[in-house]
Amino acid sequence: MRGHGSSARQWPGLLIDPGNLNLRYNFACVLTAYLGEKQAALKLLEPVLQGANVTLVNAADVDPDFDALRDDPRFKTMLGAAQRRLRPEKRNGRSRQWQDWVESCH
Repeated sequence: MRGHGSSARQWPGLLIDPGNLNLRYNFACVLTAYLGEKQAALKLLEPVLQGANVTLVNAADVDPDFDALRDDPRFKTMLGAAQRRLRPEKRNGRSRQWQDWVESCH
């Protein structure tokens, strides 16, 4: 499958729905694990990890498709930033989500 990276990067799904984070995530998996296109995968993953929910970020943290990226400083930085973004912020001993919910009830 190697050598088909340039045609793979022109995959129509990204043209049809470029904001689909799940699509971008899965395509990055293919680029990394099957095509060895690490830089292209990182380019796809950047907006994914910037906007992903906790489930997708946790998946990226343990997904074996990204094992080839684990030591890459760019991947570490993106993943770390996403994890910090999603970490519950504590206010008065309670999570931000809990406090926001309580405030919305008043």
